[in-house]
Parts: sequence; C-alpha cells; structure tokens
Amino acid sequence: MSIRFGLLVSVFFLIFSDALSQSMTRSSTEVDLTDLFNMVNSNVRHDAVEGSRYYFNDFEKGNINFKANKSFKDASIRLDLLNTTVEVKKDDKIYVVGNNDNIKNIELAGTKFVIREFKDKKNLTTSFYSLKQIENVELLIRQKIEFKEGKKSTSSYSDDKPPKFTKEKEKLFIKFGEENLIEIASNRKFKKSLDLLEDKSLYNFYTENNLKIKKEKDRNKLIEYFNQKN
Repeated sequence: MSIRFGLLVSVFFLIFSDALSQSMTRSSTEVDLTDLFNMVNSNVRHDAVEGSRYYFNDFEKGNINFKANKSFKDASIRLDLLNTTVEVKKDDKIYVVGNNDNIKNIELAGTKFVIREFKDKKNLTTSFYSLKQIENVELLIRQKIEFKEGKKSTSSYSDDKPPKFTKEKEKLFIKFGEENLIEIASNRKFKKSLDLLEDKSLYNFYTENNLKIKKEKDRNKLIEYFNQKN
C-alpha cells in the first residue's frame, strides 16, 4: 500500500513539474490571447464609407513583439490606422491588443511598425509609424487615416458626397534617443524643434554646419553625430 501510494505521489509530482515547467517556458516567450487581447465585433462593416481604415484590408502574416520578452509569431494581423489598434485573427475570431503600451513593434510585410506619440501645437496624437532604426535614432513615416463626414448635395446639379476614409499625406519624423518626435518639415520649423530639446548639442551642430534636414546627406550627418556621441 505504501509503495503504491509512493508511486502515485511520484507520478503526480512528475506530471505537475512538467506542466509547471511548460507553463513557465510558455509565459516567458509566447502570448496568451486572454491576457493581452480583447475580443472585438468581427461584424462591424463600413460599406457606406469609401476607402479603408486599414493598412491592408486583409489579414497578413506577421509578428507582434511585446515588451518583457513576449511575442506572437506568425499571426494573422491587420492594422487599424484610424483607431491605432492591432487586430489579430485566430480560429475565425478577431482580437485586438488591449493596451498599446505593451507593444514593442509589429513586423508585417517586410516592414517594422511602432506606435508613437506626437505633440503638435494643438493635440497629442498616437499613431502607427513605419520604422527605420539607425542605432539610437529612429526615422519614421506616419501611417494615419482620417474619417471625413459625407455632405448632402445643395443643388440638383451635384451629387451627395459619401463619407470616406482618407490616408494622410506621407510625413517624415525623426526621434533622437529618448527625446520627443520631431516632424521633418521646413528647415525653420525643424531648427526650432531642435532648440526645444534637452540636448542642445544637436541644435548647435545643426546650425554651425548649416545643415538642411530635407537633404538626405545632411540628415545622415546629424544622425551620425548623435550616434557617435551616444
């Protein structure tokens, strides 16, 4: 009796240890959908709206890399550029990442995407950006969709204008280390933004060398300078 009981305890211990080991291994590298994702209504349609709010209309295979060394590999992903949300399709159900702060980056169709905040004179906006990382500097292109309300015709000579999703004209941004994003617009605006950074050496280097941010070679000089000093 005692031998049988001892065997049962040993078997139970082995099973429990194996399950615990698998659970710990899985939690360190893989994502549990119930932890980081929320279910969304997959039947929401925008048939009356022209255009699309997605980067790709269809779900595409890619990776979602989370902070704390977690990832969701080879997932069916769709980026909602209007609401800045990441959708994942699994077993014919659609999930959305519950908190964008958990996301490190998204790898999709050969491009790496990140979610960043940008503050202009009026608003603080959160958007997707396609990313090119150059050591401690990020070059980013904002991926943003806006919704425009439809308009009723004011005469019999014109038609109603339906509501539509419109893609923002491509805008380039740059981020030095932990500093805020800076839009690469006119040279005057860029210099003004540089002057607001805590690291004044960037502004000094830029002005002393008479650089023009719109010129790629000048931009590369500024990036190289920042990376060398950091």
